[in-house]
Amino acid sequence: MHVDKIAVGSVECSKTGVSRVGTCAHGRRVRGCLDDKLVDLRCGCDSMYQWAFSWAQHATVPRKCEVSAILPPILPGDVAFTTWMRVCKLGTELQPSQTCGPKAKESSNNTSSGAIQLGESVGTPGDPPYQLHMGYFEDYGSRKGLNGFPPLQVSIARRNAAHECLAPGGECRKWMKTMAKEDRRKQVKDMSTYGFKFVRGFRRWVKYGSSPEDVECGAIFSHGMAVCKLGPKVTVKCDTRQNGKLRSIRVGCGCQKLRVMVKVAGFMPSELANMCAGQMQVWSRNLQQRFMRTEATELCAANVIEKCNKIGENARKQASLKTMEASTARLGKLADFDDTLRQIVRQNSKEQHVLTTLHHALKAPTYSYAKLPGFSLPTSASDSESDMVCRNKCDRSAACKSYSFSKVLGKCSTSINTLDYDDDFVLYIKSQSVGEKHFAEIAGLKIGRDTKKVSAMMGEQACKYECLLNEECTCVSYSKSRGLCIRSGFKIALGSDWDYYEKGKREHRGTQEEANYFEPHFMDTNHKVQSDSISEAIQRWKVTTENTNQKAPTPQP
Repeated sequence: MHVDKIAVGSVECSKTGVSRVGTCAHGRRVRGCLDDKLVDLRCGCDSMYQWAFSWAQHATVPRKCEVSAILPPILPGDVAFTTWMRVCKLGTELQPSQTCGPKAKESSNNTSSGAIQLGESVGTPGDPPYQLHMGYFEDYGSRKGLNGFPPLQVSIARRNAAHECLAPGGECRKWMKTMAKEDRRKQVKDMSTYGFKFVRGFRRWVKYGSSPEDVECGAIFSHGMAVCKLGPKVTVKCDTRQNGKLRSIRVGCGCQKLRVMVKVAGFMPSELANMCAGQMQVWSRNLQQRFMRTEATELCAANVIEKCNKIGENARKQASLKTMEASTARLGKLADFDDTLRQIVRQNSKEQHVLTTLHHALKAPTYSYAKLPGFSLPTSASDSESDMVCRNKCDRSAACKSYSFSKVLGKCSTSINTLDYDDDFVLYIKSQSVGEKHFAEIAGLKIGRDTKKVSAMMGEQACKYECLLNEECTCVSYSKSRGLCIRSGFKIALGSDWDYYEKGKREHRGTQEEANYFEPHFMDTNHKVQSDSISEAIQRWKVTTENTNQKAPTPQP
């Protein structure tokens, strides 16, 4: 293999690359004499030689810079290729090396003094067109004894057979016609696999001619440019046939880094391969020198890249703009949600304030009391340091309706009963002293009703008399207008050291609104206002979010 490293142009207009060409060096070794010439070949490859290359340059170089042209290598001559085909592919037998003449041996061992050694760089290219692998195949032929062969000896019968095969309606012509269709179909399928398609200008043609052995030869060739068909499209002018004429074509930008491909192919019927291998090589060399020059394709690809980059930049700007709009919409929705949340928090804070106020009020409640001096409803009394201690005890008991306190005795008595104030009644309290049978009267009061001890249509004296007869009776409440007598066994002390205190409304030390927290109607109205306010805030957020979602663009990945 021979490696040719290339570096042409200035720093801003540089073009670098590497080209590799190699001849078959594997498989069966064939050495002997052919047509009185010594040959030494390897026959383990599908082809006599292979050539591959790659260039690297900035996309602006083909459009803005004048860079030296790089010419394809000069391929093996027709005689050299024919010899390899005859020996390695067509099985032509060689004679022993001893049968070759002395000049053949001498020529096979000699190498041109200017030959290029394998793997050696040929130097830095200059301004003129640069020929790749200069002299490599000439040197190869001299070393292998493939130069100076006489023309192939072909019989008249084989010449006639070739003529008939290429005649109109002949098998060779039929084969080339069929092969043209199959090759076209296969190439279209292969290109489609990569997301490519052939542009207008794809050509197929047949070459006819006579070989140096005077044999009629024919082969079919094709050349076409394929471009990406995926993604957004751009219009560029390209030399699709490499004939110097520009044509406008549409190229896609969605095939990653690949934009343009050029395909060159050639086929010859197998019936002609033995006799026409040299002619096929001549045609191939001519096509290679014309179509394997990459300047036109490089310029086409550079123009495509420029326009695709602009589309990509615009797409990125649009995507960025849409992303910003979507972000703004999201921020707007978050702001609306934040407003809604703050509204809910405000209402919850109000509710929490209500709960806290009620908690503190219920934890240490205070009530107003109406005092009745010299009167008490004593039950089980307990020691108490002061009137306030006794009052706090009643405040903290929901069942307590009144209390009695004796400052002299230091006693406190709470009760679940209260006095009823009614101008239609008079309260008669039976004396508890032994031997005394009189009542003390208090107008406008009565003791809570006991339905088992109520007598109707009874006179005042009869009402009192029945109480005197009943040891459990301590007082009666009598309504003269209705003749109603209510007897009670409540213990009542009158004209004593006790004072009676009847529990009234709850007192509140805070604001008037906080005082209303204990009013059921106020709290029901307040709860409804809070609930409606939260519901309206949530509904406004839903409507705003739906409108924003309809207007906001979807960000592109």
